[in-house]
Amino acid sequence: MINLTLPFAILPAARHRHRTIKAGDKLLCMSYNPQSKCDERVDTQLLAKAYMQKNRIKPICSACSANFLVGLSIPKSWSKKKQQAARELVLKPDASKKKDWDNLSKFVCDCLNGICFDDDGRIVDGRLTKIYAEEPFTKMLIDETDHEEFTKYVRWMLDY
Repeated sequence: MINLTLPFAILPAARHRHRTIKAGDKLLCMSYNPQSKCDERVDTQLLAKAYMQKNRIKPICSACSANFLVGLSIPKSWSKKKQQAARELVLKPDASKKKDWDNLSKFVCDCLNGICFDDDGRIVDGRLTKIYAEEPFTKMLIDETDHEEFTKYVRWMLDY
């Protein structure tokens, strides 16, 4: 089991960007990821590599589950009453700051690709939960999928 906590909240995955370059008489179109060298991506990869090496864990090469808990900063501009409600988990983050859970999970899975699992396509069960926290963080629990639990859950969902 991989149990890793990062001291920052992850970013949502950015869309690939395109630019056109003129090379002589030809126009070339380039595609690039604006986050490929961003600090959070590099820090996530470095911390994950250090954790895996320190604990002598090899990347998971079979079906796995990935659960993430993202603690987002409570805005300082909020009233004390609203900040307290956020601390008590009464207020939940919404998408107003463009931190959709699918983009957050895509970013973290892409960062951990080849480090915690050999390919993020191995993830067959996953969850990302967003909360407000005093200090931002990202907690990750990644483990090989328990066949019996997975089968039981899938059958329950199919019957629901």
